Amino acid sequence: MQKVFCIGFNKTGTTTLKTTFEEMGFKVAPQLIGERLMKKIKNQNFDGLLKFCEEPYHLYQDIPFSLPGVYKVLHSHFPNAKFILLTRDSFSWWKSIATFHKLKFSVNGTDLTEKTLKARREVYTGMIWDYYDYTFNSKKNIPLYDQHDLIRVFERHNHEVSEYFCGNPNFLSIDVSNPGDFMKLCSFLQVKYQTKTTFPHENRTSDLQYKKSINKPKVIKKTNKPKVIKKTNKPVKPKHTVIRRKFQKKK
Repeated sequence: MQKVFCIGFNKTGTTTLKTTFEEMGFKVAPQLIGERLMKKIKNQNFDGLLKFCEEPYHLYQDIPFSLPGVYKVLHSHFPNAKFILLTRDSFSWWKSIATFHKLKFSVNGTDLTEKTLKARREVYTGMIWDYYDYTFNSKKNIPLYDQHDLIRVFERHNHEVSEYFCGNPNFLSIDVSNPGDFMKLCSFLQVKYQTKTTFPHENRTSDLQYKKSINKPKVIKKTNKPKVIKKTNKPVKPKHTVIRRKFQKKK
């Protein structure tokens, strides 16, 4: 089978696609190896990426394959490979990635900052910041995770990818939330898959929200209510006092 590169942004269903390929019996490249290449790719060094893509895997997905412009490097070196662009509603995508990152990477639910992301250790310290900086160009004087800015970058990426591969039979654009797109994928891969006809839903932001809620420590509220001393009819024993005598030494 030809190599397949998933070039949709994170939170468009990349984990769902990974699970689908695994259920079909295809080999999926280890995501961790790809994520370790983030810093090199940010510095425009693609040697490690291309070497990784020579490995005998069928699907490559998530970081760094989801990064803007990387698909051009991949296509120039693997012209016969298949490319899948995952898309979804722009607003739901923004809400998903902003909420997911805040739940997973923030400190006690506070707003994410450059300092927070640089200090966060995921694969290596600062990897999430390198991803954000490369993808959304943080040098702009715009707050992190700004709705209009992220949606603009998201839609621009989808448009540029679609234009680049326009008319290419080895390109497919699908939305994993659309039930009919599952069969489009099967046709694109030229596989007959009879077990089910819809995508699994993996790595949902709502699942992370639930995990956070059940793992939240219980807070015991302190009250200023005075302690109530229960009265009893038992007689109170008198306290015996001990009289200590002082003895003088004989001269």
